[in-house]
Amino acid sequence: QISLNLTSLLFAAMLLESKANDKHLAIHALERIVFSDQNLLTHDDPHTSSVLYRLSRLYTAFAREHDVAYIRELAYTKGIWLHPFQQPGYVVPALRKLHVSTIKPWISTSSNDTSCTNEFDQVWQPLLRLKSRLENELFSIARQEWQHISAQQAFSPDDEGIAIDPEAWHQFIFRRNGKWLPELNNTFPRTVALLHDILDNSPEEYALHLPKGSAQISILRPGATLVPHCGPSNHRIRFHLTLESDGSASITVGDPSDPNNTHYHQPGVVFIFDDSFLHSAQIPFEASYPRVVILIDVWHPALSRADRDSVRKHFLYDPNDTFGWRTTHSPFGPTTLGLAIPH
Repeated sequence: QISLNLTSLLFAAMLLESKANDKHLAIHALERIVFSDQNLLTHDDPHTSSVLYRLSRLYTAFAREHDVAYIRELAYTKGIWLHPFQQPGYVVPALRKLHVSTIKPWISTSSNDTSCTNEFDQVWQPLLRLKSRLENELFSIARQEWQHISAQQAFSPDDEGIAIDPEAWHQFIFRRNGKWLPELNNTFPRTVALLHDILDNSPEEYALHLPKGSAQISILRPGATLVPHCGPSNHRIRFHLTLESDGSASITVGDPSDPNNTHYHQPGVVFIFDDSFLHSAQIPFEASYPRVVILIDVWHPALSRADRDSVRKHFLYDPNDTFGWRTTHSPFGPTTLGLAIPH
């Protein structure tokens, strides 16, 4: 009965936020769960993490930073989240067994990362091999196709509510929720073909049937800021391959007070990070041109094939459903970036 009440209130909050667009009532529903009896909040119930994740996101939307910090400390103290700055909506049970040194925001931040630092970090070695392929094979192809694109192409503005100016962040989406979007991929045919081969057809099956998995071009205009936010689950790892940047655009992952957690984009360099950690991005008004990256999600390499199947089951993932994601994302339409594209 307790689990049913938690699930019912969580579902009510999701409907209030997404369908009725009433964030205040959604907060009230989630607070009833969190503050009624905190002994009910355990990592044994997979819905608990989702409750705290959604409440934290709603607090963030209203700039209630003190409340966000409280939720983060509560979840970490009770063992629901595995790191003070990692706050996913779903924590994969298999990943709770990882050594604490392996749970970190950044996996790779430079072009010369070729090895892992300790025995526990060996889990990341497959991703460093993928990083090498992206830098050596994908970069030149994707950059060439990007430089021939028109600023009038069909880009999608921010629909996630994390850009201070939604028109300052645009995306061109190749893949959403683990599914390729053929009607949008003709603009970057060689890029998509190589990505498809690397992500789905390699022996590692880096991103095959990956729930919540995306592949897209992400453009931040000068002056843009993405507020701190977290991905929905820790089953995926995110890559950023920078196509264009004058070196002034930055991304921070993890504790923002630690300067080692902020890195600056350079063309041709891949960043690898766990986006279930708090992260943000910005580019100064004085930047010469936009920050352009290819964003790629892959499976966490510590997950076995059986673990991957469990994640798919949790998210009710159907590889044959090519419509479901469209019910929760804004339709695409032509938009003008209004920027000179560097050549």
